[in-house]
Amino acid sequence: MGIVFNIQRASFHDGPGIRTVVFLKGCKLSCIWCHNPESISFLPQSMDHEVVGKKMTVDEVMSVVMLDNDYYQNSGGGITISGGEPMAQPDFTREILMTAKKKTSKYLYRNKRVCPKKAF
Repeated sequence: MGIVFNIQRASFHDGPGIRTVVFLKGCKLSCIWCHNPESISFLPQSMDHEVVGKKMTVDEVMSVVMLDNDYYQNSGGGITISGGEPMAQPDFTREILMTAKKKTSKYLYRNKRVCPKKAF
């Protein structure tokens, strides 16, 4: 189980082809140029009268991702893991990527390389 703050379907700017981007919560860097400041906290939080972030299982994430599998096959797309920092939740990230590889074979993840060495 991990904390996800958004799953964006039909993304064209986060890797090749049509993609679904899974944005994970949590990053220790707090960069001033952060594109996703709602992802910095490791916990769900209230922002502008809505809760940002929720606990999800790998199966729940993949059930959303696989809704667009036909588009991935036809466009060379797939799933992108972003955040936050995906490796701030290394076990969850690894499980998503392993499942995606079995189901779509098209995946990409973006990180800032801020994680424990054992995560690799």
